[in-house]
This record gives sequence, C-alpha cells and structure tokens, in this order.
Amino acid sequence: MDYSENIDYCIYCTQKNTNPSLEHIIPRALGGSLLDNKFKTRDVCSKCNNLLGLYADGLYIKSFFSQSSKWMGNSQNISKSNLAFYPLVYFGYLQIENRLGFKNCELWISPCKGRILHFHNNKDNEFQSYFGGNPKSKKKNPGVAIFINTTHDQRMLSLGLKSFYQHFKKVDRVVSHINFLNGIPDKLGRYPNKKESN
Repeated sequence: MDYSENIDYCIYCTQKNTNPSLEHIIPRALGGSLLDNKFKTRDVCSKCNNLLGLYADGLYIKSFFSQSSKWMGNSQNISKSNLAFYPLVYFGYLQIENRLGFKNCELWISPCKGRILHFHNNKDNEFQSYFGGNPKSKKKNPGVAIFINTTHDQRMLSLGLKSFYQHFKKVDRVVSHINFLNGIPDKLGRYPNKKESN
C-alpha cells in the first residue's frame, strides 16, 4: 500500500479512514479518558473501533484480572487522588425476582462506596462482552440504572455520583438512599418511584 499520498488510513484494517473515530488506546472503562492525548488516536475507522470494543476490550474489561487489579488500585489510591470520577467494577448478573419489568440485572460496584443495579432486556453474547452493553441494542432500550448510596462521606458520595453519571449517561438514572437538600443535581438522575423503592 502506498502511504505517500496525503490520505489517512486506519491503522488496523489499512483502508482509507473516511470515518475517523476517537480510539482510547487504554479503554475508557480502565481510565483511558483520564489520560492525555498521547494515549488517544483518530487513526482508526469507526468500524474497527467498534469491533475492537465489542470483541476485544469488553471481554478483558469484564474479566476477573481486569476487575481485581482495578479494584485494588482504586481502593488504595482514591483518598490521595484528585480525579473527577472513577471506573466502576463489574460484578456480573444477579438472579433477583423483582426486576422492575426487565429481564436482567447487572451489578456494578463503585470504589466510592456505592452499588449500581443496571436493569435491562439486552442479554446476548454481544451485550455481555461489550463494556456497558452492545451499543446497537443499548440505543433501543438502555434500561434503568439505580445508584444505591452506602456512605456518609460527602467527598466519596460526590465522586461516586459523578462516576455513576459518566458510566450510565444514556440510561434512565435513579439515585437512592440520599436526601439532597436542594433536590438532585442537574443531569444526575431522579429519585426512585414507588415500584423501584420496593
């Protein structure tokens, strides 16, 4: 292939990169969005970027090795860091009776001492392997994510809520076990309804 022309090519498939996509060399779920631009590139087409996220990054991100090292690193350094939010830790699917009208429930743990239940109907191989679910089916029905607070420490609570928002931006977000003096901060979510409270 002649790279002498002034045309960008995808570094993976080597085709003309007519639809460039922002590729986090370190996946966002492992903190890649917190790194500077040396760890990001646009020399990847959107098709390759999506396929890598679907079949490579996601499987590693949800693996025991990724989760355990991320959990240990976060829990040891969270009090010393000035990060705006932290990656969540995936714990898998829960077998629970009351699913709020959804088929599935995933458990996520925040290193900032919060628990997140993500209710959805999108359980297929692609959804399980991709971090946060298959983007195609997620758009159709992203489900409901409930943040359950487990701390009285205001700094940890604030970090936990920011992390919750960052990871579940496109999902109906619910915040539980917190009483905000001036209501829930903008964009964060809503209080649980009667069904969700039970």
